[in-house]
Amino acid sequence: MRKVVDSNYLQDSHLETYLAADANNFVVLIDYVAMEAYKTQSVRSVVNNMSILSRYPRQVVVLKSTLIVCGLKSNKKGFVKRIVNASSTRDFGKFCTDLNRAMQGDRRFVDSILDHGKEAKSHLDKMLNDLSDMPTVISHLESDLTSEEIRRLRHGEPLNDEMLKRFLLAVRQLALTMFADHPRVNVLPKFNDVSNSFIFRTALCTYLQAIHWVSEGGAVGSKPERHRNDAVDSIFAAYATYFDGFLSNDKKAYALYQNAKYVLESIDGSWRFR
Repeated sequence: MRKVVDSNYLQDSHLETYLAADANNFVVLIDYVAMEAYKTQSVRSVVNNMSILSRYPRQVVVLKSTLIVCGLKSNKKGFVKRIVNASSTRDFGKFCTDLNRAMQGDRRFVDSILDHGKEAKSHLDKMLNDLSDMPTVISHLESDLTSEEIRRLRHGEPLNDEMLKRFLLAVRQLALTMFADHPRVNVLPKFNDVSNSFIFRTALCTYLQAIHWVSEGGAVGSKPERHRNDAVDSIFAAYATYFDGFLSNDKKAYALYQNAKYVLESIDGSWRFR
């Protein structure tokens, strides 16, 4: 089993239970786990977050940065292998040793953590600015939905086939915009490979998040931090769809992963629902 682990699960005793149960149970680390640990710019916080994983370093798989993953070829054959950072995975035990040296006051490693912390904070702050218009985007989405669609969403009723088709077209359009804007994307994926691309799966999760806001009554007056959290959750959930599950204590984020996986399993290569 290989499961993506959420930041909020790193110090949960169930994580140790999962790892101790079988040497073939792995956790998958994405770059946002590191960012959320480093943003505190606290050595103790980073060490505490990695304390359980440091006891099972051979059961940790580290992925390449999201920036790089977005630009990789998205054909299914070998994709999961391509997104793994082989050197960071191999050296995870050394990374944990370096954290302990930082905890003991070794300035080389303390300074490294502080530098990573500044970078993480800068990136997350930029996300706040980039997502400042999300309430407006969600309001536009709400205005594009019919009263019947909004009623169904707010009562938790399933959407009909026509609604699902419109939903999928909207996700595809969002993905195309994201492909066009991304600095690492030089060529669009082939038609049948689009749904396997990380950008498409992030677009899917982003759209599902927006739909959730509509079902809850809209996003007018919502804080930017909530939309940044949604964006990070979308990235976690998108990664988890490539693996065997998602370890998270956030019920909303876990539901997002489940819904995204359901949609992906429900469409075929021609973008029709099976």
